[in-house]
Amino acid sequence: RTIFWKHGTVAKLTAEDIDREAVLRCKCLLLDAHHSAASIGAARWARDAGVPTVLDMERPHPDSQAPLETCDYPILPACYATSSRGLRIPWMPAGNSIATWGGW
Repeated sequence: RTIFWKHGTVAKLTAEDIDREAVLRCKCLLLDAHHSAASIGAARWARDAGVPTVLDMERPHPDSQAPLETCDYPILPACYATSSRGLRIPWMPAGNSIATWGGW
């Protein structure tokens, strides 16, 4: 897939900006990590209500761990799985990690 994205001038969304009732009506919640605070908040509400969450993270960044811990099904680039200084996916067996990409 190819994604073209530019930040723009609008501030990042927070959990307070999200309509909680809309999240709770979802059959499945698809998230990305561009607005991680909003994604984390929405994912927590969804998981508490039994709504499955899918995180589509196109590239790692220093705050990648928290969104991963709040999702059920991560969609990640292959480079996550090939690095030794990786992030942990909570449901992976101990000793396994997912990769980081780029120099943090």
